[in-house]
Amino acid sequence: MNNGITSPSVRSVAISPNYANDSTVFAGTYGGSVVSYTVKTHFEENDPAISYAGTWNNYTCTSCSSGALKYSRKTNARATFPFNGTGIKWIVLKAKMLGKAKVYIDGRYKGMVDLYSPTARYRIALQKTGLTPGDHTITIVVSGQKNPSSTGYYVDIDAFEVVP
Repeated sequence: MNNGITSPSVRSVAISPNYANDSTVFAGTYGGSVVSYTVKTHFEENDPAISYAGTWNNYTCTSCSSGALKYSRKTNARATFPFNGTGIKWIVLKAKMLGKAKVYIDGRYKGMVDLYSPTARYRIALQKTGLTPGDHTITIVVSGQKNPSSTGYYVDIDAFEVVP
């Protein structure tokens, strides 16, 4: 997957001075024209770039990033998202019924993430930065484990945000 610009006619590329807010890249062509591209960095739970294996359900919630999220409690259910960048943010809901997830980046186990919180906390960003620029994959796996205080084993995906 390549979120960049691929065209044999592109001669130069520049980043918008306001890139952090507008995600715009400018490309100069051999003909002298300048074209702007917006690089997509935010991917909601229902984006086709995210593949789900196992049982995942939809949950409508007004506090979620787009009004919905996906969740599963089926051990080994997984969500996989390929991206191009130097980091990734996994946007989640933390709540009393949530369990623990295994996180893999580029096939390597990075650790167990506890999504338990005694009160609901929406749009929490769990992130990994400092990756080498390029193509990567994050995989979230339902572990079937939970915090002793949690009432459930659920794992959720609200969105992913790519760090360019």
